[in-house]
Amino acid sequence: MPYLEFGQQSRSLGPGVLSIGSGAEAGWRIREHDLARVHALFVVERDGRVLLTRGSPDALVAVNGVELPEDSQYLAYGDRVRLGSIELTLLEASSQRAETNEGYFRDTRRDRLYKLGEVSEIGRDSGSNILLLEPEVSRHHAEVRWEGTGFVLAPRSGAVTLLNGTRVDSPSKLTDGDVVTIGRTTMRFSTRVPPNSALEEGIRRRADPRVAQLPTSFVGAYESHRRRRRSNRKRLGKVAVVAVAAAALIAGLVTAYERSLASPRAVTAGAATPNAADPPAAVAAPH
Repeated sequence: MPYLEFGQQSRSLGPGVLSIGSGAEAGWRIREHDLARVHALFVVERDGRVLLTRGSPDALVAVNGVELPEDSQYLAYGDRVRLGSIELTLLEASSQRAETNEGYFRDTRRDRLYKLGEVSEIGRDSGSNILLLEPEVSRHHAEVRWEGTGFVLAPRSGAVTLLNGTRVDSPSKLTDGDVVTIGRTTMRFSTRVPPNSALEEGIRRRADPRVAQLPTSFVGAYESHRRRRRSNRKRLGKVAVVAVAAAALIAGLVTAYERSLASPRAVTAGAATPNAADPPAAVAAPH
């Protein structure tokens, strides 16, 4: 499988389209370096040829020092592709560096790094080396094991495991830049510590096996919306309770005040007005 190398980074090509740019919609996001949001597209066709396509009308794309004459051009292994101010090299998988028994899975969404051992279990079981607490993940979903010449991804029977977007049902060898998707988690494989994820010391600390077993969490847009609605309903409920209590208190105070005003009037009126049943007062006769 062909792959692109940029400095200390590498990315496999195919199947599908690899887009490179500075925007969040790019498959390989490289910020700054004068890149458009989607600067270029790389496609591996059925015959194995790699097609380079300009991703933006004004994007600077050059191959071996010559600007792309048209919007698309086929590449050969060893070609140097300049995008903005960066240069990538197209290489064959067989020409990659010597095999190493170091392997890493990087979850870029959560900025978490997992260091792979001789056998690394992936699943919801608490004893898994890579613990994924997601409903789509089985207790023992898959494993990655070292087989002398490289790491192999071995899915368990019936468990849905994707390698570079394609479901795999049998052991498959991993190469630098491969993308493994299990449940809602997407991890990128590499044989060396990713240099651009954080300081090397922090990366190695996060690659500690104990840290790798920390549970993952994922909140999709729908679930996030539901949580916000529940939180808003609770907040509105509390406000309503306080408002009702305040209204009841005010009504009680008003009633008590009105009663206190009405009582003196009743007493005064009773003293000043004669009762109709009382006999009339005697009138003194004149002398």
